[in-house]
Amino acid sequence: MSSDSSNDLNPDLAGHSQTLATLKAVKNAGINISDIEYINAHATGTPQGDDIEYALMKNLFPNRTMISNKGQIGHSLPTSGLAECIYTTLALRDQMTPPIVGLTNPLNTGMNLPTTKESIKAKYALKNNFGFAGRSACAVIAKYDGEHE
Repeated sequence: MSSDSSNDLNPDLAGHSQTLATLKAVKNAGINISDIEYINAHATGTPQGDDIEYALMKNLFPNRTMISNKGQIGHSLPTSGLAECIYTTLALRDQMTPPIVGLTNPLNTGMNLPTTKESIKAKYALKNNFGFAGRSACAVIAKYDGEHE
Protein backbone atom coordinates (compact mmCIF):
# COMPACT_ATOMS: atom_id res chain seq x y z
CA MET A 1 0.00 0.00 0.00
CA SER A 2 1.00 3.58 -0.55
CA SER A 3 -0.52 7.04 -0.35
CA ASP A 4 0.71 10.41 -1.47
CA SER A 5 -2.29 12.29 0.02
CA SER A 6 -1.48 15.30 -2.13
CA ASN A 7 -5.08 16.01 -3.09
CA ASP A 8 -8.34 14.52 -1.82
CA LEU A 9 -9.88 14.25 -5.28
CA ASN A 10 -7.17 14.12 -7.92
CA PRO A 11 -4.46 11.51 -8.35
CA ASP A 12 -0.78 12.35 -8.61
CA LEU A 13 -0.37 12.71 -12.37
CA ALA A 14 3.10 11.18 -12.24
CA GLY A 15 1.75 8.05 -10.52
CA HIS A 16 4.30 7.99 -7.68
CA SER A 17 1.95 6.32 -5.18
CA GLN A 18 0.76 3.75 -7.73
CA THR A 19 4.35 2.95 -8.70
CA LEU A 20 5.42 2.54 -5.07
CA ALA A 21 2.46 0.23 -4.26
CA THR A 22 3.17 -1.88 -7.35
CA LEU A 23 6.87 -2.27 -6.61
CA LYS A 24 6.20 -3.03 -2.93
CA ALA A 25 3.71 -5.76 -3.86
CA VAL A 26 6.17 -7.43 -6.22
CA LYS A 27 8.98 -7.19 -3.66
CA ASN A 28 6.78 -8.55 -0.84
CA ALA A 29 5.82 -11.50 -3.05
CA GLY A 30 9.51 -12.35 -3.45
CA ILE A 31 9.34 -12.33 -7.23
CA ASN A 32 10.70 -10.20 -10.07
CA ILE A 33 8.82 -7.67 -12.19
CA SER A 34 9.28 -10.02 -15.15
CA ASP A 35 7.31 -12.75 -13.33
CA ILE A 36 4.04 -10.80 -13.58
CA GLU A 37 2.24 -11.93 -16.74
CA TYR A 38 -1.34 -10.84 -16.05
CA ILE A 39 -2.77 -7.60 -14.63
CA ASN A 40 -6.23 -6.86 -13.31
CA ALA A 41 -6.38 -3.08 -13.52
CA HIS A 42 -8.33 -0.77 -11.26
CA ALA A 43 -9.59 0.96 -14.43
CA THR A 44 -12.69 2.85 -13.34
CA GLY A 45 -13.20 4.39 -16.77
CA THR A 46 -12.00 7.86 -15.78
CA PRO A 47 -9.65 9.23 -18.43
CA GLN A 48 -7.21 10.74 -15.94
CA GLY A 49 -6.94 7.71 -13.65
CA ASP A 50 -6.96 5.18 -16.47
CA ASP A 51 -4.26 7.08 -18.38
CA ILE A 52 -1.99 7.12 -15.31
CA GLU A 53 -2.53 3.41 -14.64
CA TYR A 54 -2.08 2.43 -18.29
CA ALA A 55 1.18 4.36 -18.62
CA LEU A 56 2.52 2.87 -15.38
CA MET A 57 1.59 -0.72 -16.28
CA LYS A 58 2.93 -0.32 -19.83
CA ASN A 59 6.21 1.00 -18.42
CA LEU A 60 6.66 -1.71 -15.76
CA PHE A 61 5.02 -4.65 -17.56
CA PRO A 62 5.19 -4.05 -21.32
CA ASN A 63 3.16 -6.33 -23.59
CA ARG A 64 1.39 -8.12 -20.74
CA THR A 65 -2.31 -8.93 -20.73
CA MET A 66 -4.30 -6.40 -18.72
CA ILE A 67 -8.04 -6.44 -18.07
CA SER A 68 -10.62 -4.74 -15.91
CA ASN A 69 -13.79 -6.31 -14.51
CA LYS A 70 -15.69 -3.08 -13.84
CA GLY A 71 -17.40 -3.26 -17.25
CA GLN A 72 -18.88 -6.60 -16.13
CA ILE A 73 -19.68 -5.90 -12.48
CA GLY A 74 -19.54 -2.14 -12.08
CA HIS A 75 -17.61 -0.33 -9.38
CA SER A 76 -18.63 -1.75 -6.02
CA LEU A 77 -16.51 0.84 -4.21
CA PRO A 78 -14.88 -0.72 -1.10
CA THR A 79 -15.55 -4.29 -2.24
CA SER A 80 -14.32 -3.91 -5.82
CA GLY A 81 -10.79 -5.01 -4.92
CA LEU A 82 -12.02 -8.19 -3.26
CA ALA A 83 -14.36 -9.10 -6.14
CA GLU A 84 -11.60 -8.43 -8.67
CA CYS A 85 -9.12 -10.54 -6.68
CA ILE A 86 -11.58 -13.41 -7.05
CA TYR A 87 -11.82 -12.79 -10.81
CA THR A 88 -8.01 -12.72 -10.99
CA THR A 89 -7.69 -15.97 -9.03
CA LEU A 90 -10.19 -17.66 -11.34
CA ALA A 91 -8.34 -16.36 -14.43
CA LEU A 92 -5.09 -17.85 -13.10
CA ARG A 93 -6.79 -21.13 -12.20
CA ASP A 94 -8.46 -21.49 -15.60
CA GLN A 95 -5.66 -19.77 -17.58
CA MET A 96 -8.41 -17.79 -19.28
CA THR A 97 -9.15 -14.10 -19.02
CA PRO A 98 -12.58 -12.57 -19.34
CA PRO A 99 -12.99 -9.84 -21.93
CA ILE A 100 -12.92 -6.17 -21.08
CA VAL A 101 -16.62 -5.42 -21.43
CA GLY A 102 -17.40 -2.02 -22.91
CA LEU A 103 -13.93 -1.43 -24.35
CA THR A 104 -14.61 -0.55 -27.97
CA ASN A 105 -11.39 1.15 -29.00
CA PRO A 106 -8.40 -0.43 -27.21
CA LEU A 107 -5.11 1.40 -27.49
CA ASN A 108 -3.27 -1.77 -28.59
CA THR A 109 0.08 -0.15 -28.00
CA GLY A 110 2.34 -1.87 -25.56
CA MET A 111 -0.30 -3.93 -23.70
CA ASN A 112 -2.73 -6.70 -24.62
CA LEU A 113 -6.26 -5.48 -23.78
CA PRO A 114 -8.57 -8.37 -24.75
CA THR A 115 -12.12 -7.54 -25.80
CA THR A 116 -12.96 -11.24 -26.11
CA LYS A 117 -12.26 -14.20 -23.81
CA GLU A 118 -8.61 -15.16 -24.24
CA SER A 119 -6.22 -17.89 -23.10
CA ILE A 120 -3.34 -16.79 -20.90
CA LYS A 121 -0.22 -18.45 -19.57
CA ALA A 122 0.52 -16.90 -16.20
CA LYS A 123 1.70 -17.98 -12.79
CA TYR A 124 1.62 -14.52 -11.19
CA ALA A 125 -0.89 -11.70 -11.54
CA LEU A 126 -1.03 -8.17 -10.21
CA LYS A 127 -4.31 -6.71 -8.90
CA ASN A 128 -4.42 -2.91 -8.66
CA ASN A 129 -6.65 -0.70 -6.52
CA PHE A 130 -5.97 2.99 -7.02
CA GLY A 131 -8.20 5.53 -5.28
CA PHE A 132 -8.60 9.18 -4.44
CA ALA A 133 -5.66 11.14 -3.04
CA GLY A 134 -3.10 8.67 -4.31
CA ARG A 135 -4.37 5.86 -2.07
CA SER A 136 -2.94 2.82 -3.79
CA ALA A 137 -2.96 -0.87 -3.00
CA CYS A 138 -1.67 -3.76 -5.08
CA ALA A 139 -1.63 -7.49 -4.53
CA VAL A 140 0.32 -10.23 -6.25
CA ILE A 141 -1.72 -13.39 -6.70
CA ALA A 142 -0.07 -16.70 -7.56
CA LYS A 143 -1.57 -19.63 -9.45
CA TYR A 144 -1.89 -22.59 -7.11
CA ASP A 145 -0.01 -25.52 -8.58
CA GLY A 146 -0.92 -28.11 -5.95
CA GLU A 147 2.43 -27.96 -4.21
CA HIS A 148 3.26 -26.27 -0.93
CA GLU A 149 6.17 -23.87 -0.92
